[in-house]
Amino acid sequence: MRKRQLSYVDRKSELRLAPWNRGQWHGQLVSVDGCPAHDFTRDDVSEVIIASEIGADDYDGSIVAIVKLNDGRYVGWEASWGPTGDGFSADAYGGDADILFASSVKALFFYMSEDTRSRIMESLEEEI
Repeated sequence: MRKRQLSYVDRKSELRLAPWNRGQWHGQLVSVDGCPAHDFTRDDVSEVIIASEIGADDYDGSIVAIVKLNDGRYVGWEASWGPTGDGFSADAYGGDADILFASSVKALFFYMSEDTRSRIMESLEEEI
């Protein structure tokens, strides 16, 4: 089995899969810690805090990301893509990625899956 390449992005324009590009989406806007969970656009993003992709050049892959919005909220997501759709757009499957909102990165971090937390920690270690 070939190892999937992990790549990091630092600009919103480089994100392969992002919640501001949705079609046939049936996920949820989730408030992790009570902060407002209202929708946003790409223009509302002030900074990419962390984003990592596995399989960025492949037919299928996944992304985890946390961004900061202009209004101070943090948004995170875990999503995948493949031949039948992705986390934000269903073809035969997909469209079910949740968009998480929180007032801190820490709140998002502890709400996300163990796999995502590991990928975020790996990314932070690469930066140090």
